[in-house]
Amino acid sequence: MTADGLDQANEFAQSALQLMERFHIPPTPQNYQIWYNYAAGRDPELNSAINILISNKRDFTETRCAEIAEQFFGIGRGSKEVHEATERLHELATTIIKHVSTAKKGSAHFGKQVATISSDAKNVSTTEEIERLALGLIKEARVITEMSATIEKNLNTTGGEITALRRSLTRMRKEATTDPLTGLANRREFNNFLQTSAVISGETGAPMSLIMFDIDHFKHFNDQYGHRIGDEALKIVASKLKLVLKGKDLPVRYGGEEFIAVLPETPLEDAQTVAEHIRTALSGSNLKNRVTGEHYGKITASFGIAAFSPGESLEDFVQRADEALYRAKRDGRNRVEIATDSDLQHHNTDSISA
Repeated sequence: MTADGLDQANEFAQSALQLMERFHIPPTPQNYQIWYNYAAGRDPELNSAINILISNKRDFTETRCAEIAEQFFGIGRGSKEVHEATERLHELATTIIKHVSTAKKGSAHFGKQVATISSDAKNVSTTEEIERLALGLIKEARVITEMSATIEKNLNTTGGEITALRRSLTRMRKEATTDPLTGLANRREFNNFLQTSAVISGETGAPMSLIMFDIDHFKHFNDQYGHRIGDEALKIVASKLKLVLKGKDLPVRYGGEEFIAVLPETPLEDAQTVAEHIRTALSGSNLKNRVTGEHYGKITASFGIAAFSPGESLEDFVQRADEALYRAKRDGRNRVEIATDSDLQHHNTDSISA
């Protein structure tokens, strides 16, 4: 590394440590990787995601940092399993090649032997010679039959292993795109789905809306009743969300107590109706311990809605919904707010650059 390169790396390292100190983030290797790359500005999507969180004064909790690392660096559950599956797939492919090669060699040998017998048959003159050639042909046929049966058995076994591997890969993909607590789509799946939906919306002109909401006073709820009850509350919110959404809609746990609903082919007015249905379903639920009878109160949430505008960036689209959510919380909570064109102003003034 050149002296200039070393100086720049030291500058990025200093910035990363300062940022972690500023946001009260433990300087673990995983967190250092996130903030070093943020300071270096190497990944615009990473910087955009962090800037949105900063501008909306989100806490960089352990869970949120782990989600960022999982999304942008592939650090987390499933990476070891994916590596092992890749190695196994390579082994199975090599096995199939060997079986096919053996089959080709066996077929070539059988062809030569049959050609020899056929040639010899033109010159025989006794029944003994005919019988000898016939026995030779039967022997070669038996050998190739047995070889074919062995190869077929081996290929069937390998095929079964490939089928099992495909099931395993399907499971791993689901795990990689699913929030383990709630069973909803995680942020990685949200990003993929949103990009695909935006392309379709741009090509067809179909509307698309986004609902972003989070549970009111969830930190206080967690502190008062503990994380186990808090987790149960998150599961209830997820179940209510899944009940309200239909068809192509995607329910997402965005992180912590934040949730999102992506609504393809849905105009803003209909999205507002959906948000009200979700809000009503949540506020109508009363948390209670079925064993002790203890009441934990009702769950309420604040909502922000935005409609996708052709040509706008997905960052701005999500940001407008988040700003509407911010206003819903500021103006009393347990309410639905619709994004406006001015909602990006807060982001533009508060976000920071590397």
